[in-house]
Amino acid sequence: LVGNHGWSDYEYTGTVTPEAGAIAGLAVRAMAENSKVSGYFVALDEANDKLQVIKAERGETSVLAEKAMAVNAGESYAITARVVNNALRVYMDGEAALLTAVDHTYANGAAGAIVFSGTAAVDNLAVKDQFLYQDEFHDGALAGRDTPSGHIALADNKPTIERTNNGDQQSEGCATWRDYALK
Repeated sequence: LVGNHGWSDYEYTGTVTPEAGAIAGLAVRAMAENSKVSGYFVALDEANDKLQVIKAERGETSVLAEKAMAVNAGESYAITARVVNNALRVYMDGEAALLTAVDHTYANGAAGAIVFSGTAAVDNLAVKDQFLYQDEFHDGALAGRDTPSGHIALADNKPTIERTNNGDQQSEGCATWRDYALK
């Protein structure tokens, strides 16, 4: 693992080349605990032709999201894992997000490479931390939000605030943000 356990919102990119039968990829918001790695993993499963987002807690794993895709032994895949707030989005080769997983277990952690089985090569690793905030408002994205007053709901990936009193609001961000733009 690289970085520190204080890393929270960042983008981690790398090229993963699995061999036959390998399950391998990138680890984000990860930490080592008693010889086991906990955190989130973006894994290519060569034997079962899948791209997966896996959560590991002290050696126990669960699949948060997966997508069937051809994963060929010896072929290189450019993967980007972006963790912002409670969402992990997976991109490949500059495409739109292929997978999105929403989970609240790990808010921060280091980055690294992971091999569950077999052999894989990992190259071109880079971490970017330019993401103050991002949200596409998918199902579950509102959990844990600060809603000082009123009611907030999510429909068709758009948040709405029901005003029950003057001044109802839903807030985001951090008091330490400086020189930012909303897009």
